[in-house]
Amino acid sequence: MNLTEMFERMGVDTEKMKRDQPAPEPVAMPKRCREHIQEEPCADCAEDKARGYAVRVLAGRCANGSELGHGTRWHAVPIDERGMRWAALCGAQPGRRSAGWSSWFVRGQAVTCPRCLKKMEAKR
Repeated sequence: MNLTEMFERMGVDTEKMKRDQPAPEPVAMPKRCREHIQEEPCADCAEDKARGYAVRVLAGRCANGSELGHGTRWHAVPIDERGMRWAALCGAQPGRRSAGWSSWFVRGQAVTCPRCLKKMEAKR
């Protein structure tokens, strides 16, 4: 039994409900960074490429959720003409059972990894 049949058995006029409710307007989803055309990068990706690195965090494994909220170390992951590299400036990289570099990021987030910061200072 579907919802229409259930409402009809309850005596609800489902045809009237359909007429009273307008059809929802389609919502245009904004382009996400990974879905842009290479010739037209979004503002965030263009800023990362100009800077030479992306600020990312390792996604981790989160087996039971108790690992969450214990601080996050934001790394500087170099970007070259082929895209983002696998390892951060400090050498951190996703492990064998890791979920990799998280695609979630915060605009304006600064690098917090002390080893990445030292490497960035040495490059200046």
